[in-house]
Amino acid sequence: MQSFFHCAPIPLRAGSIIEPGNWGRIVRLYQPNFGNYAVAFREKVLEEIRLKEFPHKPSRLECCYMVPSYEIAKTYQNRADSRTLLIYEVELLYTDTPNHIGDWTYCYPVDDSYYFDEMEECARQYWRGEGVGNTEILVNSPIRILRCVDASSPRCPDPAYPPKPDARKK
Repeated sequence: MQSFFHCAPIPLRAGSIIEPGNWGRIVRLYQPNFGNYAVAFREKVLEEIRLKEFPHKPSRLECCYMVPSYEIAKTYQNRADSRTLLIYEVELLYTDTPNHIGDWTYCYPVDDSYYFDEMEECARQYWRGEGVGNTEILVNSPIRILRCVDASSPRCPDPAYPPKPDARKK
């Protein structure tokens, strides 16, 4: 079975199962005084565009998130608001569920000055699967932690990760 990578804010053991929908649970718990307006707005626009124009795609609020490579997970982790996330190698439990492949950078416009006006078009680009330089995969399936591959975690680092090119040949 193919492995993928997932970023999570807590230490998890190999074998742990992550159920779909946790991101939606978190977003739905946001309160006005938490200052998460931009995140709630972004997810609301993404969900509205999905429902109107891409109803066959799975909801970001009801999925698990994965990326196809360690390098993309590291890029995601290096974002200013994601540095506390740990990187895990994971596997998909059910391969026959709806999924979507999109570029997560469309969910994070760089220039805040156009954020409001451009978010609908960014959402369309995301749901059309444009870009995919920073690919994320939404799945309506639980995912299983295979191992922690993050050297920043004192409890689960794998110092040999990522493998050196010659180590892959063995």
